[in-house]
Amino acid sequence: MAENYKYLNNKTKAINYISDAIQIEKDYQRTKFKEQIADLLLQYTEILYYFADFEEAEEKCEESLEISEFNNLTTSLINGLILKTKILFAKNPHTEKDLELIKNYINESNDLAQSIQNPEYIIEILILKIRLLKKQGKDEKIIDKLQEAEKIAINNNSPCSLGAVYEQFGLYYHPIDLDLSLKYFKKGLEEFIKCDSIQDQAEMHYNIACVSSLLSIPEEIIDHLSIAVKINSKYKDLAREDEDFKTIRNQDLFRSITD
Repeated sequence: MAENYKYLNNKTKAINYISDAIQIEKDYQRTKFKEQIADLLLQYTEILYYFADFEEAEEKCEESLEISEFNNLTTSLINGLILKTKILFAKNPHTEKDLELIKNYINESNDLAQSIQNPEYIIEILILKIRLLKKQGKDEKIIDKLQEAEKIAINNNSPCSLGAVYEQFGLYYHPIDLDLSLKYFKKGLEEFIKCDSIQDQAEMHYNIACVSSLLSIPEEIIDHLSIAVKINSKYKDLAREDEDFKTIRNQDLFRSITD
């Protein structure tokens, strides 16, 4: 219920449901439920992160990390470290000290992921490394990391991970080669369809619409933006403010989708 209301963009109901779930688990006060409590706290964190409530998200994430570390819950700890890193990325601007802290969280999560040889986690952490390289202005190292992540995803037959990698390729090429960016976003969409990841599909449809707008491909703009908005109404708000759509913002067909 909490996840459903999150994607319906109803923050209050999403938080109420996840809070109730956490309280039910805590009422048992049994050791075997510690992992469930840690994971529910992470779910709470993800909801707050989704609604850009980064301060409270960080507090809930820390609470989950404490439980995970104390009880040696490796997968919960990896998830918490990854989410903590994403929260830190979202808190702009970044000083050198901030970037060093992010690097430490990435390295810690990477060590744990390597210890259990989980390819999905390893790929997700590689994507975090790519985001850090962007922040550090080390773009020349990004392609190597993307190719490494792509190889791992293909070798492990992991379409959702491969979709995430292709999304990063699309974002990398967006400022320098729009045709290549569009190609990778479409490849990402194909992978997310394979693994039935609906919200990731919506994001890919939105990205395709953005690039299609810059390339002046009107039929693709409308087709893909319509699907993105249908899946998740947040893309209406994003599209209205997105500079990629500035040349068509006042057109009736675009406004019929975003109003």
